[in-house]
Amino acid sequence: MASIVLPTDSPNFQIRFRYNGKQYYRSLKTDIEEEALIARRRAEDMIRLIDSGRLEVPPDADPATFILSDGKRTGRIPKLVVRTLGDLFRAFQTSRVDGGKEDDTVRGEGRHIRHMKRHLETRRIAQSMIVGDIQRYVDLRAKDKWRGGEIGPETIEKEVRT
Repeated sequence: MASIVLPTDSPNFQIRFRYNGKQYYRSLKTDIEEEALIARRRAEDMIRLIDSGRLEVPPDADPATFILSDGKRTGRIPKLVVRTLGDLFRAFQTSRVDGGKEDDTVRGEGRHIRHMKRHLETRRIAQSMIVGDIQRYVDLRAKDKWRGGEIGPETIEKEVRT
């Protein structure tokens, strides 16, 4: 029904199976043969359930994704495109669930992001950030003044956690 192969051009096992007259190939994202064998058995079980009529693939579903996720997913997981720090800040602020956080917490996070935008280049590629960049932010933020006093380390720590 299904088979696993270890391609010559990849360290990860691949699963191959047929469903509804079409051949599917997917990476199992593992190089451990035992895990690949378990995934093959699970896929074969799912195909048996579908063939017996006990389970139905939704019409808008990607069959391979549905089978390999044990019927939990109907399509590939969309990747959130985050390129710059500005994109990252926007994604953070727009992805929250209504009622998931107290209003004061949301306002505080917004304030933290505004401070970070002052000291960090928002057009910078987010994945290029290194620990030294965060340390530079901490050093710059520690020099800022608020009501005539210094910014406390607890506040800076909260901003970095945000």
